[in-house]
Amino acid sequence: MLHLVGSRQDEFYHDLSVLYARACDACEDLDRARYEFLFAVVHQDGAWSFPAGLDDKSLAAAKRMPFAAAIAHIGGLALDVMVPHMFCVEGMTRFRSLFALLDIPFLGNHEYTVWPATDKATTKQLLDASGVRVPKGDLLVKGQKEWPSSVSVQLVVKPCNE
Repeated sequence: MLHLVGSRQDEFYHDLSVLYARACDACEDLDRARYEFLFAVVHQDGAWSFPAGLDDKSLAAAKRMPFAAAIAHIGGLALDVMVPHMFCVEGMTRFRSLFALLDIPFLGNHEYTVWPATDKATTKQLLDASGVRVPKGDLLVKGQKEWPSSVSVQLVVKPCNE
């Protein structure tokens, strides 16, 4: 069983992923006699590592490798399942697709079901196109100089993908 941990997005998502994976690994109910638990860490610089554990010493000691070498390493592991502990958009989409392409089952939804839900504007457009009533609204783009004409003083602002 491979636990996929980390994030390229930023330190917050990387550390959140490690925190959740450590909590999972600390579960006393895990059957360590029956299952082997392995870890793959995706670092902010895009490098991957395969530490022996998730403690700070193991994380620091693990050799980092480029993406291609990491995929070759994963291919030699004969994995039964991957458990994603990544909460960034890339972790919920791209890396799940990667494991699907590698024919390695994983826990959770596939990227094609997660992706629309990670972007409120996309979700709203898909629902509206399918006949589901959605509230009126506009997508404001970073750097946009003028407010859309439909924006009034009374409004709610929500980030699109958080």
